[in-house]
Amino acid sequence: AQRCLYGVDKNPFAVNLAKLSLWLVTLAKDLPFTFLDHALKCGDSLVGLRKEQIGSFGKDATYDLPLLAYLKEQLDRARSYRAEIQALDTRSDADDDQKRDYLYKVEQELYQARLTGDVRIAAFFEGSNKKQREERETEIAELVRRWRYHQADTESLEEIANRLRSGDKGIIPFNWDIEFPEVF
Repeated sequence: AQRCLYGVDKNPFAVNLAKLSLWLVTLAKDLPFTFLDHALKCGDSLVGLRKEQIGSFGKDATYDLPLLAYLKEQLDRARSYRAEIQALDTRSDADDDQKRDYLYKVEQELYQARLTGDVRIAAFFEGSNKKQREERETEIAELVRRWRYHQADTESLEEIANRLRSGDKGIIPFNWDIEFPEVF
């Protein structure tokens, strides 16, 4: 279960229920309940981008090569931390703590890739037609470029991502190949 099962659901309660169910079915009562935190996640499995899409913007779909290279470095580090998680067996609280440390490092490495993907997806949902979506994507691409080169802070990008994720119809994108790189 720790090495082969992966899952995603929009409902955080469903994710926790799946963890509990697997914990009981695997008879893992001696393991911490969190032993599947790296493999069962919350998000919309139908809304997300591939890493190549996260690094490209605009109607021309031109690639920002420095951004792609930077994202690749971060994803490589995240993949190595996830490999450490996979290699560990959770038999004690110390094992669980070590896995949590690696999972925290993964989350740190994926922050910029997730934020970039979220704002790109937000451009789609903020426009009501193709022209508006393309214009918004161009605006966001410029914000990401300035942010990447430290000419702007992350606050405006975080606000865009928060608008996407909040509200009655909030969407939590799930970018499969950056969340589960060992699978893809």
